[in-house]
Amino acid sequence: MKDVTFGESIKQSFPVDRERELLNSPDRSYHKIASNGKENAGETGVTVEMRVASTLKNVERTSWDSKFGIEVGLEYEPPSATGGVGVSAKGSFSYEWGGDQEDVTVDEDWHILTYKEKKELPGKTFAEWHAFKKPQLVTIPYTATVLATFTVEFEGYMIWGGGYNGNNPNFHQEERGSGARKTIKWKFGSAQKPFYEDLKDQIEQNMYPWQWHAIKQQYPYAQYYIDQLLNKDLYAFTMEGQFEESTENEIKSYWYPSRPVDDMADALRNLTAQADQAVKTRSFRAYIQKHPRSRPSTTAKR
Repeated sequence: MKDVTFGESIKQSFPVDRERELLNSPDRSYHKIASNGKENAGETGVTVEMRVASTLKNVERTSWDSKFGIEVGLEYEPPSATGGVGVSAKGSFSYEWGGDQEDVTVDEDWHILTYKEKKELPGKTFAEWHAFKKPQLVTIPYTATVLATFTVEFEGYMIWGGGYNGNNPNFHQEERGSGARKTIKWKFGSAQKPFYEDLKDQIEQNMYPWQWHAIKQQYPYAQYYIDQLLNKDLYAFTMEGQFEESTENEIKSYWYPSRPVDDMADALRNLTAQADQAVKTRSFRAYIQKHPRSRPSTTAKR
């Protein structure tokens, strides 16, 4: 990865006029009753353990048209974890390109959030408490320049070119001038050094078994082809995409007016009935896709 440029982040949250859907959702809402059985006013409260999820997805496009697979070490940590956008210690992403677009789930995490809220109640009263997790989607576009690293193994047979000083000899330390026509394999590059860097070093150092200096002396135009093979820009490509982080870190809660404790049994039955009739809300991503007008007008800066 040569460099990564992040664009302007776009935040999308569930609209206020649709929050009632969340309040009645069994997977996002919470309902409790707090009571004060004493004669005098006093403080009471509720405690709820919430399963809070976070999902990070990556959607990418590339400027290369040929079909190939590659693993790119673009390491990214979302704003919810760092307070900002940046490159950090996350896993690599595996892509397969060739005019296709592919969604990749990069990281999915969740934790238990203990939420507490207190309430002052008059004596012999109770109050209903309702809360829900409000999802948020943060989209961060990026443009990255990726320099591919790879190895190349050549295989071919030696030719007969009229002896050691013939018109077309093998520029090989052991096979030059030989008529054996052996099949030779040779690899450029390793896990530590890519093809173009290894080739450059071998040519500059005239490394065994190839006679690089002799090649260039006899064929001056060979330098042009060597320069093409050593040009790193030919192995780089542009990757554009966006990270989409979906979180549920915002909790909204409501206290209903206090009522006499004699009415608490009816209130509990109503809460149970509401829970039985509740309908699970669709994912926030699905909501955004179905209601594009809810998207902010902010555009990403490149």
